[in-house]
Amino acid sequence: STLSLHDALPIFDSSGQARIVKAKGVPVKPEPSKPQIWTYAWEDNTMEGTDRCDYDMNDCVIEVKEKDGDPSKLEISLVALGATRDLWLGFDNKNGESYLDYKPVFGDKELHEVLGVPHGTMVNTGNGPRTVDTVMVVVDKPAGFDFQTCSFVLGAKVKAEMQGLYENDYYMLHVSKADIDPHGIVIPGKWQWPVERTRINEAYLEFNTWARDHTKAKDWYLHPAKGKTVVR
Repeated sequence: STLSLHDALPIFDSSGQARIVKAKGVPVKPEPSKPQIWTYAWEDNTMEGTDRCDYDMNDCVIEVKEKDGDPSKLEISLVALGATRDLWLGFDNKNGESYLDYKPVFGDKELHEVLGVPHGTMVNTGNGPRTVDTVMVVVDKPAGFDFQTCSFVLGAKVKAEMQGLYENDYYMLHVSKADIDPHGIVIPGKWQWPVERTRINEAYLEFNTWARDHTKAKDWYLHPAKGKTVVR
């Protein structure tokens, strides 16, 4: 523990020189730091079948932090949906083999239902009239959860013309790892996601530099191109 200057009383020797300090009371504990907010953003299309990615990374955007004063709980806010297909959000599970192995975050609700809009409606993507309030839930933090390597997984409904390409009705979009096409990214702090149909490397010109080498352009997410992101 440390002492502030207000908690110390100087002790003087015979020559009047201050030589030590003596605590006036119990040392004051440092104030706990505010929990870090993390933003997660996904691209819901794949390159399978007729799917083509626009890489605007706004198909699902959530903000997450530990609850103030109770790190055993998470505050999870659904803030944007740029996808027209049905989506659901779950906690990632390193042993998961199908979407049934992932615990849902918002219960049985599809994510458009969570925001109270019709299925297929894009909301908070910056270039349309539909803007809605975010929805936040407080849930118990699962065992083994961490904010980067085992956090969340987005479930995306398989399109009718792609039935048979996947084992289930939904396919899983995890936070991307090295050497994997980035369909899920995690960013420290609140983030301005790209507007609809704007590729992330157009909205953030340093993104590709960071994607190729994570030791470079590590603050790429702090430098949005003007007019290319949703500003809140």
